[in-house]
Order: sequence, then structure tokens, then C-alpha cells
Amino acid sequence: KLQFFGNDPQNTSIENGKKIVLNCRVQTHNPTMKIEWLKRIDGQQSFRPDALVFGSEQYEHIEQPHELQSQQYSNEILSKPLIFSSVSLKEAGQYICLIQNDKAV
Repeated sequence: KLQFFGNDPQNTSIENGKKIVLNCRVQTHNPTMKIEWLKRIDGQQSFRPDALVFGSEQYEHIEQPHELQSQQYSNEILSKPLIFSSVSLKEAGQYICLIQNDKAV
């Protein structure tokens, strides 16, 4: 069973142009698990074949130019922050971290 470590992730508001770090940390005994960051696709958009679907929501993979730090595993804590060095309105939205094991479950 996975447990999020600390209070991450959590809702965050930030001023335009500022740096923000979204953390995702989970406690696990499995160092081969992967953390992936996703952003919810606006509900106004039609279905996208490249989207991941959870319930009625669609999510897209987070790619560059955002700074994705490499995943780290230490003392049974798996972590991978998502960093925006200068946030703008286009980054506004809902982000989730997806944790996958080596079987993609």
C-alpha cells in the first residue's frame, strides 16, 4: 500500500512570474516504481486520443519546458518535484502525480 509522505501534493496559488515547486512524495518499499506528472485537460476540449482518462476527466503528460527533476528514492521515500521557474496563466490548472509500478498498475 502506498502512502503520500507529508502534506504533498497540495493546492497551491502563486503570483504570475514566480517560481513554484509541486512535490510528490510517497512512501514505498519498491524503488522501481515511477512518478509521472499529469495536467488535467480543460473540460471544454473534445476527447484526445493521447490523453489518460480517470473517471470523466482527461489528463495530459507534462513535458518540457517545465523543469522535471529526476526521480529520487531514499529511505523508502520516492519523490519527483515538478518545477515552474516563472509561472504564467497557461500553467494554471489541476496537476496530479501518478505513481506506477513496473507492471504499469
